[in-house]
Amino acid sequence: MNYTIIFATQKEARSTIERLGGKKAGHDSYTTEEGRICIIGMGTRDLAPFTPYFEMADIILNVGLAGSLDKKLARDSFHPIRQVSYMGKTIHLGDTGASLETVDTPLHTWQEGFELVDMEGYHIAAEAARLQKPCRLYKIVSDYCNAQTSEEIHTRLPILSSKLANHMNDIINEAPNVIPTGSFT
Repeated sequence: MNYTIIFATQKEARSTIERLGGKKAGHDSYTTEEGRICIIGMGTRDLAPFTPYFEMADIILNVGLAGSLDKKLARDSFHPIRQVSYMGKTIHLGDTGASLETVDTPLHTWQEGFELVDMEGYHIAAEAARLQKPCRLYKIVSDYCNAQTSEEIHTRLPILSSKLANHMNDIINEAPNVIPTGSFT
């Protein structure tokens, strides 16, 4: 299975690049034995520069950090995403997992209505759907969206990157069972 794994930042991806033996292939991309890893930047909505990597892949995987808006989700817990929303639009990705809201700027106050928040997940899923490619999103809870969030993430990023890499074998092994990206609502 040929995959493209999308990360927001180099620091998030560092341990996965090492674990999968990634070799630098361009400014924001690495090749691995079974695919590629792309670093798109935090909050990226324009994925046109990465479309060729999406088109080459059998499956698109987005792995990264998310703030928790549900205190029942423990910090450092890892979650597949069942649906991702942005400005009232939702893409359904599966039957199990957490709900994710993509926002344009970091949240530092509590919001209700969804469990996790990131800044790029919806845009990745929408591009995969546009290209009719299977897509899965996986997020690790990095923080609880408060005034200390930025400092907390910066301090803990090496640990979080390592924890993401620890899940890569399971993610890649699950990939052949993912159906094409679900419906929009």
